[in-house]
Amino acid sequence: MYEPDLAGTDTVKYVGYLWFGHSYPKGKIAGLILERLVAIAERSWFQARGFHKCNLGFCGATQMLRDQPMFRYRGRTLTLGSSEILVPDDEVLYSAPNLIVHYIRHHRYRPPECFCAAVLKCPAASKQVRADRL
Repeated sequence: MYEPDLAGTDTVKYVGYLWFGHSYPKGKIAGLILERLVAIAERSWFQARGFHKCNLGFCGATQMLRDQPMFRYRGRTLTLGSSEILVPDDEVLYSAPNLIVHYIRHHRYRPPECFCAAVLKCPAASKQVRADRL
């Protein structure tokens, strides 16, 4: 389901709901942002019964015809496409599909700066990252 970045309500903003045929910003982001997003995605409690796949173009996730997309990062494996990650900020709650980690790595998606700043401040992500480095 496509949603433009930062669409939503006053308190919930959507980020990373990408879809074929809709443009999206591209560029590099700090590696720590991806690392923290992976940590947040690992702790996601919401799981849907089905799953979505990437449809942005040829990539590892589009090669699987029936299987749920997988994401490998530093010895960890995440199943993608069936959950959302929630990132709190001072005024809003950002909602993103867990496919966002795939979009960043394989399609050079660059999320909005306000979202990236919230990811870096997210206490759940920083605790997980520190635990992973021990």
